[in-house]
Amino acid sequence: MLLEETNAKTITKYTYLGFKNDYFWGFPKDDDKRCINRVRLEQSEEFDLDKLNGLLKNAPMLQLAYTISSSSAVQSFLGRKIPLSTVIYHFYGDSSQGKTTALMTTSVWGKPTVETGLFSTWNQTELSLMNLLPNNHGVTIALDESSICRFDMTSTLYNLSQGINRQRLQKNLQQPTKEWLTTISSSGESSLLEHTNNNTGLKVRAIEFNEPVTLSAEHANKCKTFFLNNYGHTGIEIVEQIDDCVRQTIIDTFYEERDKFLESVKEEDKSPLTERLADNFAILLLTAQILEMLEYEINYKSIFKILLKKNRKISKSYDIGKNVLNAILDRIVNKKSLYSDSNSFFGGTNIEGLICSNGEVILLESAFNKIVDDNKFSSKIICLRALERMRILKKQRKDTYFSKRTIGKVPTKVLVLKINFNMEVI
Repeated sequence: MLLEETNAKTITKYTYLGFKNDYFWGFPKDDDKRCINRVRLEQSEEFDLDKLNGLLKNAPMLQLAYTISSSSAVQSFLGRKIPLSTVIYHFYGDSSQGKTTALMTTSVWGKPTVETGLFSTWNQTELSLMNLLPNNHGVTIALDESSICRFDMTSTLYNLSQGINRQRLQKNLQQPTKEWLTTISSSGESSLLEHTNNNTGLKVRAIEFNEPVTLSAEHANKCKTFFLNNYGHTGIEIVEQIDDCVRQTIIDTFYEERDKFLESVKEEDKSPLTERLADNFAILLLTAQILEMLEYEINYKSIFKILLKKNRKISKSYDIGKNVLNAILDRIVNKKSLYSDSNSFFGGTNIEGLICSNGEVILLESAFNKIVDDNKFSSKIICLRALERMRILKKQRKDTYFSKRTIGKVPTKVLVLKINFNMEVI
């Protein structure tokens, strides 16, 4: 028995998926290594690239979905050198638009089923969802049917994007922190962002597409059948392509794609979100290039146009002034006791502001800073400039946005706003 134990083959068990120490973990390609992550990579015996290309041809949104599922390897590689976060790509709309088909493109990594962990649903607790992601640094997972989700979507989207689980205490020690950096494909009948508090930052964390993915119901059925029987080959090809490249070349190409995208955005389509979107889109464009080199039916130019259009739509919907104003009105409504309508109570320690009879709102600087931080606005100065452009900010002097008011005989730095309280909070 001792001799057998000595001569026995050593099996290394690991839970890591993705690039680590110049090795992509997760593929069942080595007999002496065994992945025990909840997400399991598998490979079909056959893979018909010509048939796949026939399904991808003339279907730009399906090409985009396939690129998204393939991009997690590129993201995993770049994430070791560049600060990136997990991105959720959400396909939504009426039935029979190919939303579920878009998610089944996770077949690039393995069989897109619940059993492998590659294909799941939003119908689970947030804790269960978070337990599906730890140590995943390069394999796209799919979450179907967001309409049945029962938890706070705002918090969940931030947690998914942040890539780190909530720390929990056991009896005498704290559980180790679990992290991830990957891509998430999602689908549902409605927008994810409609179920959030409309924080601007979520628009670059959850990027949504409301367009048909497949060409017809027949096309969708053919795609599903193909993905269930041809899986696990594309991911390996992309990883091998990355392995064959000089590391710095991939990083340089990423920045070239990012700069190219930013240069292509028209001035009227730019917003403070454009540069952050460019990071995510550069990963997709770089992945599209790799897939083209591998002779997949991926039209780089079509994907570039789709992403330009998406940036334009997000930029047009972005109104920092309205978002800041809504955040202030939300705060006043939800914390009414902290906003007095009488000077005699304005000296209280828990007061954040004063609502004057002439329609002015006097907001303590500390309260404004809290609103900016709580709503994750990128910059206080940008918020102030936006309020000024809306002509609701009353400035005491031209060189400052703040005013001085005497509160409890103490000169205090405040923000003075002229607000119409008949406005609808959006």
